[in-house]
Amino acid sequence: FGYRGIDLFKSGWLSFDFVVVALSWAFPTVQVVRTFRGLRLLTRFHAIRNILLALQSVIPMLGSIVLLLAVIFYVFAVIFTDLYKSMYADGLTSIDYFSRLDVTLFTLFQVMTGAGWPDIAREVMATYSSAWLPFVTFISITMFVVIELAVAALCRSVA
Repeated sequence: FGYRGIDLFKSGWLSFDFVVVALSWAFPTVQVVRTFRGLRLLTRFHAIRNILLALQSVIPMLGSIVLLLAVIFYVFAVIFTDLYKSMYADGLTSIDYFSRLDVTLFTLFQVMTGAGWPDIAREVMATYSSAWLPFVTFISITMFVVIELAVAALCRSVA
């Protein structure tokens, strides 16, 4: 502040630095905020700056994709909860996957990421042999939305 005087606030990055340092002094428990000062390095490299500008231009389109994914998640969560909500109470599954909507949403997020979904599907398929159909449908739709649409949006912004 003493070096540049009031001209400090004319530069966006120096203003950002000032706010970050002032916050870390005002709230000592928030010392981690100082690590955000490293973001200044991203604008020093031309290629990284171009990628950041492309990401900035694609954020509205990605927001629409996230909204579409949220609707798909909700619809499938209602379906899975309705079909399989009593499995844990009846002792048919070892873990409560589908008893409530919030539990089902978490399970579907786990299924979408691919983390252990075959175990969940096989456990449900031990009781309902046709349970593979909603699982495969959900995975196919969400993977299409996440991979194809998100990558297409990013490629469109870079091109």
